[in-house]
Amino acid sequence: MKTNSSFLRKSRWPLVALFLGLTGILCMHAVAVVKDELHFLDPARMGLTLPDDKWQEVSFSTVDQLKLAGWYSPTQNGQTILILHGFGGNRGQVLPVAKMLRDQGFGVLSYDTRAHGQSDGKEIGYGETEVRDVKAALDWLESREEVDVTRIGVYGFSLGGYIALQEAVTDQRIATMVLTSTPSTLFGLGIDEGGGGIKGWFDASLRYAAAKATGLTRYEFSGPKSIKALEGRPLLFIAAENDEIVSPVRAWELFEAAGYPKAIAIFPNAQHRDIEQADSVRFNKLILNHFKRTLGKRRVISGR
Repeated sequence: MKTNSSFLRKSRWPLVALFLGLTGILCMHAVAVVKDELHFLDPARMGLTLPDDKWQEVSFSTVDQLKLAGWYSPTQNGQTILILHGFGGNRGQVLPVAKMLRDQGFGVLSYDTRAHGQSDGKEIGYGETEVRDVKAALDWLESREEVDVTRIGVYGFSLGGYIALQEAVTDQRIATMVLTSTPSTLFGLGIDEGGGGIKGWFDASLRYAAAKATGLTRYEFSGPKSIKALEGRPLLFIAAENDEIVSPVRAWELFEAAGYPKAIAIFPNAQHRDIEQADSVRFNKLILNHFKRTLGKRRVISGR
């Protein structure tokens, strides 16, 4: 009996050590995730030069007095598109789409969101304040004589689409949208960035708890719940099958929650940053046809 008891005591210690080691690793990982969620996100600065003489350098100010920099080309067909880039990018990131639409006669305004590119701002957020940028851009467009405020569409890539969606819920000036590789919720984005599965869910839960504990409201917006308010405004969702940052599941979540008219296109073998190049002919045709079809006629905006 003594021999067996001694053996059990000795064999227990490696298991205890393993448990303590795993617990320590888990705690260190949790601390790192929370710090990443709450730390000050430095501006993504980059100098930009005018791509060609068909663009105009423009700027406009937000309600909280930030100056945003952009490129603008006036409409030739009465229709205008506002274009938003993704997290950490700038208007150069979405230049191929902007140029394609411009060359087809659309008016195009593409700007650097706050704390990106050449725009003012000291901290990158996740849509909590960036909706002010979208409103300022729409106000600027509405002030232009050549812009028909009833025929404005939005193209949003990644987090840019998520930000635009938040403004569209209450802003009737957005007649139609194309959302490419767009998160449905920040919690879902946290799962995707965490690698999916149990680990992804654990990381997203930590981020959510940390944000809520410090009074941040950025996790409160839910695309699937809010998108119902856009019923009647045409929506096109585009996703990459092998997106390593925003799972195509998020596009399906938005699509299924949206009212009609709506459409969705999944690009096989494409990833987050190369979706445009995966099949550029199909990609451009989808976007071009969507905006031509949905902005062809003037519409009535309630309250105007």
